[in-house]
Amino acid sequence: MGGQEALQALGGFGEWTWGDDAETTVFAQAFGGGKTSIFRFVVDNTQPESLATRAVNCFHNLGTIDTISRFPDRASMRVEIWSAVASVWAKCCDDATIGDPDVVIDIYEAKPADDDSPQIIWKICHEVDLFNKYVDFLLPQDQLSVKQPMGTVDFKSLIRKNQLGGRGCTTLVHMPSSPQTKFVFKGIDFSPFCLATKAGIFERKSKYSIDQWS
Repeated sequence: MGGQEALQALGGFGEWTWGDDAETTVFAQAFGGGKTSIFRFVVDNTQPESLATRAVNCFHNLGTIDTISRFPDRASMRVEIWSAVASVWAKCCDDATIGDPDVVIDIYEAKPADDDSPQIIWKICHEVDLFNKYVDFLLPQDQLSVKQPMGTVDFKSLIRKNQLGGRGCTTLVHMPSSPQTKFVFKGIDFSPFCLATKAGIFERKSKYSIDQWS
């Protein structure tokens, strides 16, 4: 069973993958159980054969002499990424904090003590500072080009559902108090905001994108 099929059998769906500007990380976003989750694979040069290292080398097309340090192609990489996500999906969904808007889930492999296969490990990380910076970048209400009166909601209170495609990470969302009433968030989501590690370049690029897409 392929990675996507295994994930879908658990009620999840892998939406997309992307990399960071520093070429050290690959992110994977999945939806299921009414929640959108971001998984993170960070290169570990001490483990050239690890899933994360091979995924980063393949996604960013990094040159490496050792063929075991990368996947042969992106299709193979995606199968392994979604398989890893599927292997931790059920436990992640049971975590009470999985729906917090600042959550990113690190996935890595425990070094095997012998010839056993590496064990997939997951860890929930709260990127509070990064998320708060993202919220600060959202266009203020008084700068929106909307002429009629309108109500507003705190972005932090929105529960993200599946992405709808199109420019700017268009996402179906709802309020916690009214899950049956759906809204559409049109703008740059927190997920691509995670791609930056070089603050100066990142902030200029993200600020421009959010201004254009909000």
